[in-house]
Amino acid sequence: MKLLKQFKPLTVPKRYKGAKGGRASGKSHFFAECIVKLCVTYQSFNVVCIREIQKSLKFSAKKLIEDKIAENGYSNRFVITQNEIRGVNGSLIIFQGMQDHTAESIKSLEGFDVAWVEEAQSVSSRSLELLIPTIRTENSELWFSWNPTYEDDPIEVFFKELNETNSILVHSNYDTNKLLPDTVTDEAKRHKEAKPETYPHIWLGDYKTSEAGSVYKFDRNIHSTNREMLPNEALIIGQDFNIGGCVSIVYVREGDNMFAVDEFISKDTFELRDNLLEKYQGHQVEIIPDASGRSNKTNASRSDIGILQDAGFRINAPKKNPRIEDRINATNDKYIDGTLFINTTKCPNYTKAQIKQVYDENSVPEKFTGAGTIDDYNDAGTYPIHRLFGLSKTKVNNISLSFG
Repeated sequence: MKLLKQFKPLTVPKRYKGAKGGRASGKSHFFAECIVKLCVTYQSFNVVCIREIQKSLKFSAKKLIEDKIAENGYSNRFVITQNEIRGVNGSLIIFQGMQDHTAESIKSLEGFDVAWVEEAQSVSSRSLELLIPTIRTENSELWFSWNPTYEDDPIEVFFKELNETNSILVHSNYDTNKLLPDTVTDEAKRHKEAKPETYPHIWLGDYKTSEAGSVYKFDRNIHSTNREMLPNEALIIGQDFNIGGCVSIVYVREGDNMFAVDEFISKDTFELRDNLLEKYQGHQVEIIPDASGRSNKTNASRSDIGILQDAGFRINAPKKNPRIEDRINATNDKYIDGTLFINTTKCPNYTKAQIKQVYDENSVPEKFTGAGTIDDYNDAGTYPIHRLFGLSKTKVNNISLSFG
């Protein structure tokens, strides 16, 4: 094999093997050539190549594996059809999308020796939970290759929970790929000079710190913090009310600096009340909520804000919500000023929401359906920012109510 040095650890038998890194690092070429060699060496060796979503084989690893078969002079060892590749010795390579599988249909993969998950940064927790116990033939292995996106993506969390006994993970980049043509190396250098802010993510496999066209100016490299709440520290909680999911973002304030230090979601306002009482006992809590809580009623006799009022919480609420544009501007002003930070470990969903919400084709912030979505986290997080720091810039009819 044209084995690159950084992939040599992956030749040792392990249940879980991962290769992650930037563009043009050779990850896919390595795994594709391994599959061809194994299918030639062992009779009836079965491999499934998987993506989270696969609408067409055009976007699968099939063409790459076909190229590896030809490069190694094995064209007479395989029969290539439109949907699969079969070895004359009984080996089989198929290509599937995980989102097409159900708990019942996934059983069709029980006899496979290797599952290679391409673009694993996109694989969902549900897909991992379905796939992993299904590939259980003796000495079977699961391979994953991906370009990292976010630190809390399911594949990143999964590998962090593994140990050296049953897994191996290598990080590779274009600058260690000795087989790379000069044109690709030159393109990487050009990108580094032209767009230094995206070069580490695309070419070095670093986590994405911002999103092109993102609504918010959060940058993980600048606005991340390890700040946590201290015992009995005063807390400010941004609250978004939703049927089926009430999102809460918890801040601590130091002068003009705001630190998001916790997040949680509750199924309704009664559970929200109980969570607040349990989680933040001993803290002085000020809640800056969605103004719709004045009229939303979890039960017939009391509004959402009324339920929190009855529990003794201090409520700082506007009569109506400010425009979303005003909340966005107030939040981005804080990022630009360097006075707004997020504990990305304690607030993974809020972090992802700040990075991933983009403008749609009508230049309106993208909306998501369901409770506990990206815009729900952003709504909860931006209510306090605008309420406390944006009033001088925007004419809004506000009222401050104190309870407890």
